[in-house]
Amino acid sequence: MSLRDYTRKRRFDQTPEPAEDAAATAHRQPIFVVQLHHASSRHYDFRLEADGVLKSWAVPKGPSLRAGEKRLAVQVEDHPLAYAGFEGDIPQGQYGAGHVQVFDHGTWHCDGDALAALDAGKLDFDLQGDKLRGGFAPVRTRLRGRQPQWLLIKRDDAHAADLDADALVADSDATAQAIETPSAAAAPARRAKASRRRRTPAEALVTEKSASASRPRASAATQAHWRTRALALPGARDAACPTGLRAQLTLLRAEAPDGAQWLHEIKWDGYRLLTDLVDGQAQLRSRNDQAWTDSFAEVATAVQALPVRDARLDGELVVLDAQGRSDFSALQRAIDGTARQPLRYLVFDLLGVAGVDLRATPLLERKQLLRALLGETPGTLAYSAHVIGRGPEVFAASADKGWEGIVSRRADAPYRGGRSADWVKTKHEDSDEFVVVGYTDPKGARSGFGALLLAQLDGTQLRYVGRVGTGFDSALLGEITAQLQALHSPQPTLELPAHIPGRPRDVHWVRPVLIAEVAFRGWAKQGLLRQAAFKRLREDKPMSDLGGDRATPGKSRGARTRTAAAAAGKASRAAATRTAAVSAGGSAAKPGKAGKSSTAADVSTPSRVAKQRVTPAASSAAKPGKPGKSSAAATGNASPRVAKRGAVSAASASSAAKSGKRSVSSESAASGKPAAPAKAASSKTARAPGMSSAKETSTAPAAPSTRKAKALASAAPDGVAITHPERVVFPAAGISKGDVAAYYRAVAPLVLPEIARRPLSLLRCPDGAAGMCFFQKHEGRHLGAHIKAIPLKQKSGTEDYLYIEDVAGLLELVQMNTLELHPWGARVDDPEHPDRLVFDLDPGDGVAWTQVVAAAREIRSKLRAAGLESAVRLSGGKGLHVVVPIVPQASWDQARDFCEAFAQALATQAPERYVATMSKAKRHGVIFVDWLRNGRGNTSVCSWSLRAREHATVAVPLRWEELGKLSGPDAFPLDKAVQRAKRQRNDPWAEVLALKQVLPG
Repeated sequence: MSLRDYTRKRRFDQTPEPAEDAAATAHRQPIFVVQLHHASSRHYDFRLEADGVLKSWAVPKGPSLRAGEKRLAVQVEDHPLAYAGFEGDIPQGQYGAGHVQVFDHGTWHCDGDALAALDAGKLDFDLQGDKLRGGFAPVRTRLRGRQPQWLLIKRDDAHAADLDADALVADSDATAQAIETPSAAAAPARRAKASRRRRTPAEALVTEKSASASRPRASAATQAHWRTRALALPGARDAACPTGLRAQLTLLRAEAPDGAQWLHEIKWDGYRLLTDLVDGQAQLRSRNDQAWTDSFAEVATAVQALPVRDARLDGELVVLDAQGRSDFSALQRAIDGTARQPLRYLVFDLLGVAGVDLRATPLLERKQLLRALLGETPGTLAYSAHVIGRGPEVFAASADKGWEGIVSRRADAPYRGGRSADWVKTKHEDSDEFVVVGYTDPKGARSGFGALLLAQLDGTQLRYVGRVGTGFDSALLGEITAQLQALHSPQPTLELPAHIPGRPRDVHWVRPVLIAEVAFRGWAKQGLLRQAAFKRLREDKPMSDLGGDRATPGKSRGARTRTAAAAAGKASRAAATRTAAVSAGGSAAKPGKAGKSSTAADVSTPSRVAKQRVTPAASSAAKPGKPGKSSAAATGNASPRVAKRGAVSAASASSAAKSGKRSVSSESAASGKPAAPAKAASSKTARAPGMSSAKETSTAPAAPSTRKAKALASAAPDGVAITHPERVVFPAAGISKGDVAAYYRAVAPLVLPEIARRPLSLLRCPDGAAGMCFFQKHEGRHLGAHIKAIPLKQKSGTEDYLYIEDVAGLLELVQMNTLELHPWGARVDDPEHPDRLVFDLDPGDGVAWTQVVAAAREIRSKLRAAGLESAVRLSGGKGLHVVVPIVPQASWDQARDFCEAFAQALATQAPERYVATMSKAKRHGVIFVDWLRNGRGNTSVCSWSLRAREHATVAVPLRWEELGKLSGPDAFPLDKAVQRAKRQRNDPWAEVLALKQVLPG
């Protein structure tokens, strides 16, 4: 990937567009976005996520939903992933000047190697958006121009319709006219419905009715109108709703409630925001009563534009990404001013309006009035939509959309401050808030700190629950380190249980002020967090609010009943309490004394928590409340915007002071940025891949593969260490990053002949095989000392492709979260002449494994008739690879032409069994003979490569006579592959590879 052209064309001090290094949101599936761009020539920008960037095309007339209709699409420079959420005005005089708005967004799916298909100039993919759905098949033309010219073609499927993009933009001409008028508000066009089909629960949740700041001012008549409507509701009181009400809070549940008495909403990931509108003036406050009006003036202005002078609102302050999901990282960037993205106040409740108290009114009635009050004009205020009933279905749909979870509320319930069983939340991962009590020193290339020590408020005691060392980027490390240093405590904040390894003197203790939200995968037997990952600091939560909704230790998500979960939690708490009561020397800990388990009073009251919280910009001696001292956060009334700015300043100063030591995030690969190679690990770490050096971090039980891999693994090469080996990569199989490293060490003698000195495409999965994965083929910064680059000519110019030569390079690929290895069919010594051909047999739905085996044998026979011997490989996915080694003398064009003709001949002779085109619509019941792997730059997975599949299957080379003995293409999960590698004495392909075969013709 390269964003050089994107960066070169823009001046980021003069345009609101995101810079190259803007952080990207993690997601499960690759995204697409279509933006309507009112530039000098109105057009649509069509963007697909691939190789860590947005591949982009300008489509003058926009996409068409008419089957077979061709629309010109001019390929332009790659854009950063953050651009998917960009909306706004690019100033005149800047590149692309004009208004940009999101027309549609969603996810896309392409079978096979999308990058290879892009290079080949022929794509076939499916879109899952709000407006654009179904298959599209763009092809690159031979038309001459400064930039590649493509044709965007809609496939003939169930989503084809007599519509195009302009028909789906309501009032597009009026919107364009308003945009062209400098004084006009650049409001996004309304989104028209593409069809009248029944919406799925996920689609229903993301449909928002928004409100703008351009409404008529509230008059006495309008105030009376809303008062009359409010008084007509059941439970309404003819009295003004009080100000400063406590927020109603949720309880955590393992399963979403079902039944028509529940309504379900998206669980937004932002800051809770309550609003008191009194006499036309809005006062914003956090859930713990921090005053936020000045910090979010744009929100206050929008509230004051409502057609009433009195209202009480409850909602969430968020930034939405291109898929309509709340992005907390983007919210923080918007707050601290490092990114320009619009804030949205998603309002989900109306407590009172126009002098009428609605707290006793049923929720559904309150929401209906709220929806009418907010209106339907786009703006800062937005109505948080809901679905009634179908809770489990809504929860499942929220996972498909990549949301954190859902909030379910009883439709007939009143509004009550505090926690109530009428409001429950269901999340797709366990997460909770904990008190930070200390930290450890960093190791290797990392700066700041190694891990945070966490505690839980258990009654009046702080109880140690483990540590968290992942989830921090370099900026966070700097910011949090500054805050930790300001909170240094000379005495231990609590006493570590006796079973915790390490020395207490290695811990830097801090006053228990910071609240960290942490994701984790359940609880270990001793009451410690499993596989914890940092999410954020919760500056909006007091310590007194911790634990009210907590899933107790031992409680896990799934089919376990509430009674069983409660029993498990009780037992775990009892065990943990017994453990925590024992000091390192075996004596009972006495609460309340320095160095012992602190009481809640020793920690601080909620008000003291707020007063003790300081920004990193302020020294520990700074007096809260004085101007010019960056003390806003210390006063307890600091908004995230104020606190964040202080943190950034301190982090910058801190990094400047530490010259020569660059902070490298262990999670940098998750944002698409390669991590620098870590320093050499100790021999203990090298001997135990998959196990954390901090033994209190409990991991999933080691799969049988772990022991097999360790038995075969050689010592880690000097200079290569696997960071966070405990991180689970294949959850279903319990396989960690350390296990993956051990596997590749074990099979290095077998896999290196397949990939050494060949250009590679890597499938990288920073969030594990179940998370978002992406292909990378270009060399980048900080990939590791043993990862090489070779400049290769492309149509767009010369680009650096990556390759490796040895086991050190292989392990550096694993360190950067590579799971799959896809080499070229040529070597770097002679990249223009392939030395092997691959036919990938991809069975469609309804094709039995025996048919795939028969097809491979038939292809072998036909190749033999053409004078070519072949080998066979289980792909580890759905099918088989038939591999033909050749002498590297034919050109890529000759190789591709031969393979295409061979596949087309098969499809012509037996159309009931074979197809030679990528179209998914034609694959049902037949086998796609994929010959496209044989173009220049195209790749296929190599032998002994892991596959990013649920059960960690491996692509394994076979002898032809073994083929009929196997049950399917996924017959070798990691543990069985290790066993086979250990037993293997001779390469099953040795005889074929020794042949000097020449391509016919």
